Amino acid sequence: MKQQHMAIRALCFFAAALSGVVLLAKVYGMAEMSVTVPWIVLPASLGLAGLWGMASRWRLEEVGVALGIGIFGGLLSTFAYDLTRLPFHLSGFLVFSTNSTYGMWITDAAAHSRGTEMVGWLYHFSNGIAFAVMYAVFMRGRHWLWAIVYAFALESIAVFSHFGQVFSLAGNYGMISIAYLAHISYGLPIGIMVYRWPVVARWMAINKFAVGAIFAVFFAVFLVPLLTPAKVARDRSVESGAFLVRGTELVPYMRRIQRGASVTLVNRGTEDATIRVVKTGDRHEVPAGGTTEIAFPAGGIFQILVETDGPTHSSFVLSEPVSESGR
Repeated sequence: MKQQHMAIRALCFFAAALSGVVLLAKVYGMAEMSVTVPWIVLPASLGLAGLWGMASRWRLEEVGVALGIGIFGGLLSTFAYDLTRLPFHLSGFLVFSTNSTYGMWITDAAAHSRGTEMVGWLYHFSNGIAFAVMYAVFMRGRHWLWAIVYAFALESIAVFSHFGQVFSLAGNYGMISIAYLAHISYGLPIGIMVYRWPVVARWMAINKFAVGAIFAVFFAVFLVPLLTPAKVARDRSVESGAFLVRGTELVPYMRRIQRGASVTLVNRGTEDATIRVVKTGDRHEVPAGGTTEIAFPAGGIFQILVETDGPTHSSFVLSEPVSESGR
């Protein structure tokens, strides 16, 4: 029976790991997330949820508790991770842009919208939960410091793999420092919950309604803002195949193009605008009432913005495939 439980825990570990594997497969140009997420990650996640629900009936109580702690702890850890990054986001660091990119990739969308943003955030949370499940199924009772080591290992994979190059982490020590700091916050909740396993398992068994309510509140905090009138109006102003210059921002937030293609900038304002491509430093003038084309011969993720004397808002062009190996 013990060997059987070990095999089931290993299967849970593998199923949860698929969430991160498909992201690496995307940045290495091996597979599209619009295929792997619905056909691989989603079935694996539903399988883990089903096993969690049926564990006691199948006499797999310990595995069920591990999944429960991993799922609930992963939610708390991901929330703590994002909360740590929030002040940096408010200071101008683009720490949440990866979530928007995930949504574009999963939905295979040409332009960013509230729908792609929602999908991206859901994937972000599912990823955090999956990594926590991987930790919980094998680390019962281990000191919480091991979770910090584990969280650092996860971030190191991101920094030193092609993911770090695609998202411009390589050599960006400010963003790398923020990421490792936030991963301390990620590791602590799941680490403490796994370390205090009996207490946490007992509390979750007694307070199932509270656990469900916490899930609902957490998702509402992140998803409800997407329904605000400002977000609705922004989506309605999106023009097919173009970025609209609107004051100090470009609409939409992201566009996907094929490598070598161009994007069109449309300026319906009364003043000329200068658009800068941050990675290359190139500047492009968009006359008042006119349009300009910007070509992207290389693959990658390119930050573009309206140059002003004051604060401005960045947008992004995803030139696909983003990986050189994806040719």
